[in-house]
Amino acid sequence: KYIELANENHHTSGLIESDPFPIPGLHGELRPYQFSCVEYSVRNNRVIIADSPGLGKGHPVGTNILTPNGWKKIENLSVGDKIIGSNGGSTKITGVNYRGILPVFKVSFNDGSSVRVDGDHLWNIQHRSGYKYLPDKWRTVSTRDLSKDLLDGENHRKWKIPIVGAVEFEKQNAPLPIAPYLLGLLLGDGAISQDSIYFTSIDEEILEYIRKEIHPLNLRKTSGLYGYHLSIGRGNTYKNPIITALKGLGLMGHTSLTKFVPPMYLLGTPQERMEILQGIMDTDGNAGPDGTNEFVSASKQLADDVTFLVLSLGGIVRRSIKTIRSGPYTGNTYHRVNVKTMECPFRLSRKVAAWKKPTKYKPSRSMSGIRSEE
Repeated sequence: KYIELANENHHTSGLIESDPFPIPGLHGELRPYQFSCVEYSVRNNRVIIADSPGLGKGHPVGTNILTPNGWKKIENLSVGDKIIGSNGGSTKITGVNYRGILPVFKVSFNDGSSVRVDGDHLWNIQHRSGYKYLPDKWRTVSTRDLSKDLLDGENHRKWKIPIVGAVEFEKQNAPLPIAPYLLGLLLGDGAISQDSIYFTSIDEEILEYIRKEIHPLNLRKTSGLYGYHLSIGRGNTYKNPIITALKGLGLMGHTSLTKFVPPMYLLGTPQERMEILQGIMDTDGNAGPDGTNEFVSASKQLADDVTFLVLSLGGIVRRSIKTIRSGPYTGNTYHRVNVKTMECPFRLSRKVAAWKKPTKYKPSRSMSGIRSEE
């Protein structure tokens, strides 16, 4: 039927690359590799197309898969369950195939991330030529085939994969107890290890925001040069609602070594996730003159959570660790997260002014290695 329609239209290639043929009874659109098969069959008179059923996405048991409700192990997913697609929205699982024991490949990327898949796992890839990715030229290729054609003659990476769009998680029933931006500020420059809240800042813009957000609470100056205390004020007997909320989130009592982003904030709306990221970056992040944006923390968990926030908003990160070799903080380890997003990860005016939107080198993820784990 496809061949008949193609012959009638006389512009097979363009039609296949853009829109599906209007075939009655076809529900949905063909995938890129299916279009490739159709195009090949149209251009050749005698073709047999055959493949094994159940191929496409192959992961070992234990692999985490992102769903609208967070991470789930692949073995715990069933037909009808929803997972996050490449556009950031949810898509239903239409089939689950248990294929027994198969060779596993570890696929690594230029940002330091990696994933374990089987040889038949299909990738939507774009070719890199002369250090520039050709626009709109996507192919679908298996891991096994990519392993034979990963680098060019000069040992440069050849392929990149799509960046996931801003993830849309399921709407949560309970409202967020603290404004996301305020919580981000407290995670960055707040002291919450005791039964009180202290905050340090040189930016009047941030201090003014906090005053308005916590009203009728007070932001009282302490003895330090830039220190402030979030208090209910003298003579009041009611409980500090922010302390109550922090306790409910499990954050109260944590130090800079153990801070984290509560799960309900990690699974918030894209706007809520951006706001808490901006609060964290406005306090513990910096916008470099060369366009690099970096977050630094003594807490590995907080660095992991910032990584999740950035990736879930369609950005990329690169991670590194720095250990202090001399001075009063000798031996301390800090986790550095290089952040690249198309939307500004800052709200503080001076950092917004310093931020440079990526134009030439936008967020992308290219394959750097494929290693068999047989």
